Amino acid sequence: MQSLLGTEVILHIYKLTIPDPPTVPSTSLEAPKKKSFISRLVSTVLPSIGMGAYHTSLDIGGYNYQYGSGIGISRGKLVGGRNEESLPPGCTYLKSLPLGFCSLDDQASLNSLINTLRGAAFHDQGYNVVTRNCNHFTTVLATAVCCADAIMRGDDFKGLGTYPPWVNRLARSGGAVGAGGVKGTGAEGGGCEDEVGEARDAVGKGKVKWSLPQRDGKTKGKTSTEKKVLTEKQKAMEQR
Repeated sequence: MQSLLGTEVILHIYKLTIPDPPTVPSTSLEAPKKKSFISRLVSTVLPSIGMGAYHTSLDIGGYNYQYGSGIGISRGKLVGGRNEESLPPGCTYLKSLPLGFCSLDDQASLNSLINTLRGAAFHDQGYNVVTRNCNHFTTVLATAVCCADAIMRGDDFKGLGTYPPWVNRLARSGGAVGAGGVKGTGAEGGGCEDEVGEARDAVGKGKVKWSLPQRDGKTKGKTSTEKKVLTEKQKAMEQR
């Protein structure tokens, strides 16, 4: 099985816009209608003050992971670039950012972690655009994958410092004023109020493996020296 240890974790960011409803053809000489207030607010006004609406996904070890309403966590194979299957409507590609390096040994460990997240609250009925959305998911997954070694050591850190805070600022602001509704309403499992805590839980319950024993007694993947170097790289990316 191919090792994932040290592979780069990439965040893809898409700008979300709200399309205007189709206009009914008219034979009159009416002036064409302007964009709706909500459409202009989301696509122009809010991004100008750092409050844009965005969708995100993660590339890890040849697969792309994302979270959506009614779908839950989905995975797509990367073939020659980004996998843009199952993107929500109104998505326009914005940029891709490297977040760090994978701390997990293999795909089995990552699958176990994903299943733990899916079984907790990131299931198909858990989505809430304000309190538990695609950006909460990529934050939790990236933190768990890139900082698994720090979590297993019990280090105290505030989160993955490379994840851009502006991506989910609009949802956080809405949650602060109660826009997401009562916790647990409309999204079974409640809001994602502590991404680091959920990442810790996922790593702790996911039975993360650090090496693969082989019949000759050797380990598959990186050596202990290489793991130590990788850990030092990742320490610089953790926001303490």
